Amino acid sequence: ASSETWSMVSWRKLRRLLVWWLLTLLFTLPGQVKIIHQLTELTPHDSLETGCLWVAEGMTCLIFILSTSLLVSAAFMQSHIVSALEVFIDAWCCDLCEQRHFAEGVTTWNVVQVLIRRAGSSFENMFTTIQTCALLGGVVVATHGIRFALQPDWSLRGSVDLAPILPLVSLASLAGGLLLQCSCISEKCSIVAPMTNQIVTEAMDGGRQYLVRFLIDSAAGMYVKGVKLDMTMVVNIVYFLLVAVSGFFGLAIRLSDL
Repeated sequence: ASSETWSMVSWRKLRRLLVWWLLTLLFTLPGQVKIIHQLTELTPHDSLETGCLWVAEGMTCLIFILSTSLLVSAAFMQSHIVSALEVFIDAWCCDLCEQRHFAEGVTTWNVVQVLIRRAGSSFENMFTTIQTCALLGGVVVATHGIRFALQPDWSLRGSVDLAPILPLVSLASLAGGLLLQCSCISEKCSIVAPMTNQIVTEAMDGGRQYLVRFLIDSAAGMYVKGVKLDMTMVVNIVYFLLVAVSGFFGLAIRLSDL
């Protein structure tokens, strides 16, 4: 909303990221502890090997906590910048509706475009890294899912094997949220021209029509590595993932019947 400030929007998204981080730890760390308990049952409780296992597992959990916290920090940095752009675009639209300075709107919209392009270029490497890691994680999840589906025993005890892929699922959800948030910037820019065209004036205003044409031709939006992120891309990615998941499950069912 236009009445919200940058800090309000950013703080709300920070809370969501913190909830995501806590849920990721909640569903991942108990599985690691359960694994170490199963391993220690195979060795004497007073042996040196048991102590080494606990130390190694403790270091693994600590590294996981630090790595996920760094991931959340990187995601918040991107979300913080995108939140500023959302508020800035809303403020530009409100100012145009109130002042109706269409000639000045051409100049100020150029400023908006520069800020969006500069913001996209500032975190494009980080954004691409997170999306690539999520894609690779999806491949690992699919492979693990097929291997799990081919197991003859489908008991609840076998579901423990799914614990290692939970962080990858969380990473995919985080990457999808960042992609959706960046796509919303392009969608906001795409509706600015229709909104401007609906501003009521006393007579046919050539300045307004010029601004509308300028907004359409500017093709403003969030660009990463020269690629525009919009809802069309999001829909295509979701469609591709659904087809891929259905194909993997169909393959697993066919292999299990052999």
